Amino acid sequence: LACTFIAFLLSTSSFSKVKFEVIDRKEKIASITIVEKIEHEEDLDFIFFYNRLVDDGYKLKLNAIVLNSQGGNSFAAKKIGEFVREKKLNTYVASNANCASACVYVLIGGVVRMAYGRVAVHRTTFTDEYPIEKLEKALRDADKKTVTYVEAMGISSLLADAILNTPNWATRQLDDRERRRWGVHGTDRIYEEMWFRKTAIEAKLTLDEVRNVFDN
Repeated sequence: LACTFIAFLLSTSSFSKVKFEVIDRKEKIASITIVEKIEHEEDLDFIFFYNRLVDDGYKLKLNAIVLNSQGGNSFAAKKIGEFVREKKLNTYVASNANCASACVYVLIGGVVRMAYGRVAVHRTTFTDEYPIEKLEKALRDADKKTVTYVEAMGISSLLADAILNTPNWATRQLDDRERRRWGVHGTDRIYEEMWFRKTAIEAKLTLDEVRNVFDN
């Protein structure tokens, strides 16, 4: 069944807004890219898609989810980001790609975040159909969830401030200094510390020796 599923993927090259590409069939290396608009419940598609690839023995290039999306549903994006963090995956935005709005929630889910392209943020948007009598509470709740999510991902609260202080009809593009200082481009501090310790144990080296090799 899994092989049939992979054959289907190879013939279509996409599943919802998730694109699949085989990099090396012999070594079973592939890439997964989230593109276009992140739709409601797309997190369910993404999780199903990723699990089927893993079940068939595929590994991701750079262990990374590739991003090129203008955003979309923030709830679905946060669910994808949480799944990415749970699986200890990396995230990657190429220099010629975009990751804006809700896409940022997926980006910061990576344990290693490679944000070389355009990264832009703004606060939560609700559709015209959303009942106005419920809007104020929904906006307050959305702001709280944004702050909580950013903190849970180990990212600077300055990112949450940038999101909440940018109108939903505009965008704020993060410059290189902001991406690096806020952790949008970087490595999760807990993951990094565990990586150094595990590497030291496996290589039978001290932590200082591993850090010196890494630094050099």
